[in-house]
Amino acid sequence: MTRILILILTLVTTICLGQAATAPDPAEHAWQIITNGSKDPNPDKRKQVVEAASLAMTNERTYSLIGDALHDPDAQVRLAACETLSSWKDRRSIPLLKSVVKDEVPEVGFCAAQGLWQLGDPEGRTVLLSVLQGETKGKSGYVSQQKREALRMFKTPVTLISTLAKFGVGFAPVPGLGTGLSSLRGLMKNSEVTPRALALLDISQDLNPDTLQVLREALKDKDWSVRAAAVHALALRNQTDALDDLIPLLDDKKDAVSYRAAFAYLRLSNDVKRKPTAVPPALVSKAPASTRR
Repeated sequence: MTRILILILTLVTTICLGQAATAPDPAEHAWQIITNGSKDPNPDKRKQVVEAASLAMTNERTYSLIGDALHDPDAQVRLAACETLSSWKDRRSIPLLKSVVKDEVPEVGFCAAQGLWQLGDPEGRTVLLSVLQGETKGKSGYVSQQKREALRMFKTPVTLISTLAKFGVGFAPVPGLGTGLSSLRGLMKNSEVTPRALALLDISQDLNPDTLQVLREALKDKDWSVRAAAVHALALRNQTDALDDLIPLLDDKKDAVSYRAAFAYLRLSNDVKRKPTAVPPALVSKAPASTRR
């Protein structure tokens, strides 16, 4: 009997060691999920990856990913890429945004101009004034409803500010650290997102310890939109103690959850160890105070 027990224990130990040896590194697994999604034939999946990237800390890989997305054949993917680049508040986004200011779809160029203006680049101001003066088309029917919403928000900054404030998007820009703007818009525009998910986003910045526990428990919720909202919230809170909780969600059946979990894991694990690049005074935006935070 003793010999049998020893054999069983040896076998179990061998299996466990083998599994440990072959277990994928979560960070690389996250990148694999992101890479696969960015190359998926379905443009909706590519767009979801780009939206989720607004939660990321920037590095060469994330910039390469979004740089490729700027030249995606689908205009909505390109538009999401512009939004994500702008949300990073990193001056390294400037040359990429400049490359699509003259995109064949006016909404993409207009979004790029907005991003350049927010980053303090004079070309953004030039394009916006050109649109204002009627020299450049500012809209088309190609991505009509989505862009009309963005244009309305741009024209009435109070609407945008109150929306972001309500759902906990921070206003203090940290170069290279995503504010989650594209991720938030993606959730809010999805008709399948439930009131429970919106309620979770609404309380996500509450510092009460009980709220953190609610967010962590929400990662296991049966409602995919609640799981996605919880991942979004934990990433923006920079809740590194919830890092291991995100690993199972890398393989979530819903892409909206999986992609956000991948970027959130990379952000919270500090996969990129670099100091943020300071924005020189010459590049500080001179936008009206009501539109700048």
